Amino acid sequence: MRAMITELTEKQKEMIPVYVEKWAKIGLSCEPVTDYEETINLFYEKILNKKRPAKIILSPSPLSAWQQVLKLGKQLVVEQVVKQVVEQIKQQIREQLWEQLWQKLWPQVGSQVEQKVWRPQLKQQLWPQVWQQVGGFVYPYAGVQFSEVNFLVYDYFNEVLDIQFPKIWFIYKRIAELGLFYPFDDICIVLGRPEQISMKNKVLHNETGMAVKYRDGWGIYMLNGVRVTKEIVETPAAQLDPEIILKEENAEVRREIVRKIGVERLEKKLKPRVLDKWGDYELHDYSEHFKNMRCKPIYLKMKNPSIGAWHYEGVNIREMSAPTCQAALEWRLKGKDFNPKQIT
Repeated sequence: MRAMITELTEKQKEMIPVYVEKWAKIGLSCEPVTDYEETINLFYEKILNKKRPAKIILSPSPLSAWQQVLKLGKQLVVEQVVKQVVEQIKQQIREQLWEQLWQKLWPQVGSQVEQKVWRPQLKQQLWPQVWQQVGGFVYPYAGVQFSEVNFLVYDYFNEVLDIQFPKIWFIYKRIAELGLFYPFDDICIVLGRPEQISMKNKVLHNETGMAVKYRDGWGIYMLNGVRVTKEIVETPAAQLDPEIILKEENAEVRREIVRKIGVERLEKKLKPRVLDKWGDYELHDYSEHFKNMRCKPIYLKMKNPSIGAWHYEGVNIREMSAPTCQAALEWRLKGKDFNPKQIT
């Protein structure tokens, strides 16, 4: 019996970034999907132990894929299908999982993987957008292109550590080119890769258009890893109304608005009353613009030194000991979450 691996050699450690780069490239690929019919047929026959589907539909975007599910009237059985498939796959893989190996080696592999592969978080950004537009979206069994971390680890174990997996592993590697798919008994709905993925500093970012764009024109807008609206991205900074920041509830989106418009122009346009200054902090009163509100629109302006960006955060002056920057910071540290809805 082969001795259990408890620690990586220096040579094996040197191969980690190689495989991180390999699977990051696969996960972020925008090449058109090819030979997907053969891959899906193998998946059905060898992994699901089912007959080949009578029909395989290639959808150009996540929204299109889910709309196809709705059109076929299969939305009510998606969760059941997903659960059944997951359990079946787990059963097949369970015999090949070395939990102790995973627990020992993952800390050595994980940090590099997270920085390179998880940071884009395509999955976390795309599916909420589908839900928002259609509703009732169920994430399918096979996320594939968005699950490259799992592929990376097993590929590394197999090729670098020489751990042998059953033949089905090589079928899994083939489906890495697919975005996601819904494996129903009679039909399989497959998603192709995006047409474009734009990134900056390892996060999704595009200042002129969609950060992730699919071949049917659907996609999402992102600035520095923050999902924003088309208006914020495509409207020139000089034409973007600074008052939009006071209507935005999300603190990260407000930060991106400030970053795009510029603090100087924002303050020049709105001319808030400065209640207090303290270092890189200022307490601004926007009551002049919004006079009929239950809570006074008081914002703490502060600089994030790590990224050099200015933030505006709403504070509740009624619960502060004094109208000062230090009192606002003390209020924040008490863990009180002021709801921006109350001032919009």
